[in-house]
Amino acid sequence: MGAKVKLQKSLAIEIEGGQPGGPDEAIIYYGQSDRPTVVHCKIRFATNYECKGDRIEFCFTGRAVSSWSENEDSIGGKEVFHRQVWELPVNQPKPGRIAPGSYEASFNATLPPTYPSSSETKGGRVTYLVEAKLRRSWSLDVVELREIWYSATSLPSLVSLAQPIMTVGSCAGVWRDALPYSIIIPSETLFLGQLLPVTIRLGPLLANSPVTGQAIRLIDPRLRLKQYAHLATNSGNSTAVRKKVVVDLTLAHWPKVAVVEYQNTVLMQLPTLPELVPTTRTTVYSVRHSLNLMVGIALSGLAGVMKVKDRTPNNVLTHTFRLFGKGLYRSPPKSCSEQKEILSSLQERASLSFRGISNYEQESGVVVINNKKRFLGMMAACKMNSKWKRELWSYRTFYGDKETFWSVFEMIQDPYAFVRSASGVIGERRMHDASAVCGTQLHLDYQERPLWWNGGLVRKKEEVGSQDLGFTY
Repeated sequence: MGAKVKLQKSLAIEIEGGQPGGPDEAIIYYGQSDRPTVVHCKIRFATNYECKGDRIEFCFTGRAVSSWSENEDSIGGKEVFHRQVWELPVNQPKPGRIAPGSYEASFNATLPPTYPSSSETKGGRVTYLVEAKLRRSWSLDVVELREIWYSATSLPSLVSLAQPIMTVGSCAGVWRDALPYSIIIPSETLFLGQLLPVTIRLGPLLANSPVTGQAIRLIDPRLRLKQYAHLATNSGNSTAVRKKVVVDLTLAHWPKVAVVEYQNTVLMQLPTLPELVPTTRTTVYSVRHSLNLMVGIALSGLAGVMKVKDRTPNNVLTHTFRLFGKGLYRSPPKSCSEQKEILSSLQERASLSFRGISNYEQESGVVVINNKKRFLGMMAACKMNSKWKRELWSYRTFYGDKETFWSVFEMIQDPYAFVRSASGVIGERRMHDASAVCGTQLHLDYQERPLWWNGGLVRKKEEVGSQDLGFTY
């Protein structure tokens, strides 16, 4: 008598493509703004006996849900903004039965660029689920679930890079009809994990204010990044807001004495998932963010302290922005190949160094920065070339300061450009090759005229006592 065969059946989902690293080991798909994102999936069903089953169906669903308590009642809403359903072909010897064998099918789910990123906060979440079901009339369905994470991005395609891809964001006004203020960030669009430069400007007092001419004293200035989750039912009759402070940054370098005006640029490291989630807009669940400056203001000659962090709307300097899921800055890379982790993924497509064609992208002998329009980029370049930063990362990755200038502008998403001309050289014709010139590097301007000569008259500027170049014409 033979051994009894154990009856087995299995239902499995395989996600193809994407990248690892999502929460709970989920696969992440990164979106593009100019084309849909295609998620590749495979469904497998195997049984070694004729099992019960009407059909095997699988679907891809994108949905937003909200849930909260109000007066001891559970309230919430659900919005299904995407649903695709397929059926796995199986052999059925008779209705309600599936023949032994292995069955599989592949399918593609298409996500438009306008879909929200996956996210989860207290009371709400956006999820993308792959679900496979063995439907059975007289028994419970066999269900298999897999979640993927979708990270949306606002970055345009390469063909549109001729136009600035970001606009500088700012919040400005006058506090108490006396003190001008502004918060400036490099873009209205930020990214999870980005190293964000924030410029703060206060004063001087307006000439027509009662306190004009006085110095101001700053008390405990700080920047706060806040996240607001807006929850709603499907009808919209009930709503709730859940907010939290994600980053609370005390400004380290601020004057301890009264000053006429104050300006400072600080760097704020934006967190990543799950602490910080992208901007989200659905019917039942939305997420927005704001950057607030909280500072006490004291004017000499006046009793008490006027505080910008009072509850009235005019007393909190707030800048709102969109936050997308594709990270620009994660951690200092150890090699040039890892720089792709901190840059925006679009300029690098046209980059010779990123494609392995050249070791360098830029010769830094001539760099022109408009300090008035590109102040944040200039400060970021200074930071990248500071002693601590260059020894820790910059000069270990790049050959000197060559690539630091364009890469910091790329990181903070400030527009920049290279002069569109060929490289040049001034020097001596080679003795055995009349078509070659041996000399030092020449920079050309936008009209391809000589602009700057690297090294001057000597053959090798690195060598002490190097011979002068021999010019014949």
